[in-house]
Formats: sequence, C-alpha cells, structure tokens
Amino acid sequence: MVIEKFSKRVIGGAVVDIGGYSTVTDFSGIYILDGLPIGAYNVTISAPEHESVVGMLSASNERTYTMNAELPPIARAF
Repeated sequence: MVIEKFSKRVIGGAVVDIGGYSTVTDFSGIYILDGLPIGAYNVTISAPEHESVVGMLSASNERTYTMNAELPPIARAF
C-alpha cells in the first residue's frame, strides 16, 4: 500500500517501478505486479506532488511480497 507520510491518506495513481517492470496503485493505494522473475531489483515509488521512495526487493520462487511505502509531500516555499 502506498500512503502519504504525514496524513496517512492513500495515494491512488502512484507509479511503482520494480527493475523496469511497472504498475500503478489503484484508488485504495494498492498495487499488484504479477510474474516478476527471480532476482534482485531496485524499487522506485513515485507520485505527483510527492517525493519518490527508493528501495530494494529480492524475489525468489514466485512468492508474494509486500512492500508498503510512505511518500512525503514535496515541501513548498511560500
């Protein structure tokens, strides 16, 4: 699930990129990416008006993995 860091609101439409394979979160902040081959991957999760979050995922034996993220909103100068 992808949520905003401070408000804890879900972020629909966030882009989740896992080693070149990508998907988008639904209206409830949930994403599913099927068929990820075994291997180690860089993960980037981004959304408009938010800072991106980067992490790592090591996939093996076609298991299900959960990777939640909290994206901080971009600070605005007034």
